[in-house]
Amino acid sequence: MKMIKKTLHIKIASGPRFRCRLTADGVPVRLACNRYGNREGTVHTDRNQVRIRIETVDMLSGPLWLLSEFFFFLISVFGIFDVRHPYDRSGRAVRCSFLVDLDRPQARLQCVALPFTEGGAACSVTADVPVREEENRAFTDRAQRRRAKTVRMMKFLLWAILIVCTAGAVFSSL
Repeated sequence: MKMIKKTLHIKIASGPRFRCRLTADGVPVRLACNRYGNREGTVHTDRNQVRIRIETVDMLSGPLWLLSEFFFFLISVFGIFDVRHPYDRSGRAVRCSFLVDLDRPQARLQCVALPFTEGGAACSVTADVPVREEENRAFTDRAQRRRAKTVRMMKFLLWAILIVCTAGAVFSSL
């Protein structure tokens, strides 16, 4: 018996600052922005069930976060020309996991991000196939908040050192 290739079209409707990682059965799904700012992706599978996971991604959650922040601070001329998206200082994070039953060859799934409430639901899901919610919560990541505070302190200290060094160079030449 030949297995039928099934397709799941996924749309994540959210604001432009909602950076997320989407995986289907542990495999990252490439997302593209449409003209309305929503992210869309497609999953092709032979299985009858797919586990969809949506997690927020922040640059302060990586293993080399301090080194990369320091590097970008220097490259962007002490933060003046920093073109990266600002990190979320409040440490808001989202973790959602859904089990989607694919009972037809083509299926659609739409996730709409809800306003942040601590411990509340992170997104609302509508689909034309059965969906079981395994996890759907918004929470505050304490480690990310601490790291954001460390970055702000580091930038303040580096600016203070820069001002003192500049003032010392100017007054020593007089």
